[in-house]
Amino acid sequence: MRKILFLSLAILLAGLMICSGCSSSDDEIKKEQPINPDDSDEPEEGASEPSCRDLKAELKKWSENTSLKGIQNGIPGNSVEAVKYAIEAGVDMIEVDARATSDGVIVNMHDAGIGNTTTGSGNLSTMLSSTLFGYYLKDNQGRATQFKVPTFEQILKAAKGKIYICVDVKEPALLRRLVKMVADKGMTNEVCYFVGSTYIDNILEYNKDAIPFPWVSNTTDVNNYQKYYAKSIPMVQFNINVNNLTTLVGAIKTAKLIGYANDDSQLLNNNDYPKVDVFIQNKIEVIQTDYSDIIIPYLKEKGVR
Repeated sequence: MRKILFLSLAILLAGLMICSGCSSSDDEIKKEQPINPDDSDEPEEGASEPSCRDLKAELKKWSENTSLKGIQNGIPGNSVEAVKYAIEAGVDMIEVDARATSDGVIVNMHDAGIGNTTTGSGNLSTMLSSTLFGYYLKDNQGRATQFKVPTFEQILKAAKGKIYICVDVKEPALLRRLVKMVADKGMTNEVCYFVGSTYIDNILEYNKDAIPFPWVSNTTDVNNYQKYYAKSIPMVQFNINVNNLTTLVGAIKTAKLIGYANDDSQLLNNNDYPKVDVFIQNKIEVIQTDYSDIIIPYLKEKGVR
């Protein structure tokens, strides 16, 4: 039976993925002193050496099993520390969210407002970075931590050569800057961009080797992206609750793409796993979930992990 790959979206911001060839550590992750965010997220002078890691090549092998752990209490999902935890746990990919402050500093923030994840309040787009960096991140219990919101560049620095990144592009106007920052870090092959279909050509215009990661709702969407498959798009995301799931998954597999979906609202139900069974039955390679550490034993029991 074909095995399952998981991706976990932990504490809103850190999507975690581990491939079967990676080892994981059970050692407790040591917390480090908080990192003071840079005043500027502009790339350093001169391009960085490119990493030898290659997401497109890895995705070709990601029809195998994976495992992961959620973020520990006390480590907020918005943080560099969450990235470090994911690396220590042996995870292959994280999801981050890119937004800009009023003075143009790109940071990792899921919501437009900062109240849910920090000790501050207000909208990020109308807030100076100096104000934002005066607040502290909250953990998954809503408690203040010693950590602060990182810049996008700090996330790249922490991840380079160690873990892949999926950027959920919350503000398409930032795309050109994001693609350039990634290229300047030598990480073009390590980062994909979750965007709407209208922005795929923009991404490839900014860097022909960049990796778009689009949403598909039906077979028409899958077929419309066909011209990009050979070189640019290795993976697509979709809703597992669509009526035409079998047909849609079939079209994705015919296109030789990796399928990626989530449904945390119904993955777990009183120790039952109705939606996990749907993933297994349809041989969907990537499960995005907050509960990977809980469903892994079930997948092992079913022989797909």
